[in-house]
Amino acid sequence: MNNLKLQDEPNKSKGVVMFARNSKLDYMRIAQHNCKLIKQHLQLPVAVITDTRTRDESDTSMFDYVIMDDTEYNNTRVFYLKSEKLATPWLNGSRSDAYTLTPFERTLLLDADYLIMSDRYKTLFDIDQDLSCHYDVLDVTGQNLYKTDQRLSPYTIPMVWATAVVFNKSEFADNVFALMKLVKEHWQYYSALYQFNRKMFRNDFALSIALHILGGYGTEAFRIPWRLPTLTSRARIIDYDERGIKYVYEKQERDYVGRVQQDIHIMDKKSLVDFI
Repeated sequence: MNNLKLQDEPNKSKGVVMFARNSKLDYMRIAQHNCKLIKQHLQLPVAVITDTRTRDESDTSMFDYVIMDDTEYNNTRVFYLKSEKLATPWLNGSRSDAYTLTPFERTLLLDADYLIMSDRYKTLFDIDQDLSCHYDVLDVTGQNLYKTDQRLSPYTIPMVWATAVVFNKSEFADNVFALMKLVKEHWQYYSALYQFNRKMFRNDFALSIALHILGGYGTEAFRIPWRLPTLTSRARIIDYDERGIKYVYEKQERDYVGRVQQDIHIMDKKSLVDFI
């Protein structure tokens, strides 16, 4: 792992970090697009963490830092896109290294497919807190499709989301990411302890367990004070322009059409790539 600086040294006090490693889905294309949105709305430097193959086949000139991570990690995720089932390698195992890899003193760690369309996250850089994340999802279709994601399993701890995490270079944040790594390395043990399916590693679960242990078993002091806006994979993008993202949510009885123009986590990544 090493840092490749592409431009003159930007201000390292605060910035945004995204992971983008291509598999069957072109995550670097999504990260390129989101980088432009971040610079437009947040006016912050952006670092991308990627691997050698993805870097060599992609344009990374828009990023202030390109950080290399060729760690091999086997995980698979299945996406249900319209009537299509897509199983793809899920190269998400390095999220727990973000504390070590970030070049910034205060970092907004984002999923590449969480598109930034407002300046809302600027407020979190002024909060005196070592780490903050989302505890709740806002299903923008209004269907409440994430109600089963409120806990790791029906009878265990609440789930937090690793989609957007703000953290300082601090002892507490360092410990959180170190514990996330420990949870990943002993995934079978923690899946049995917290009673969830061990087949697929989830950073959301690792972060939930780390905060549950380090934060005093139940505290919500790390909550970002708004819900995480999310567009489910059951909603297919049908248009994307300066007015926002237009989608159709397909139900058995009838289809619903909506439009969003706000920060939004896109679950139908394939249609997002098609439009950007």
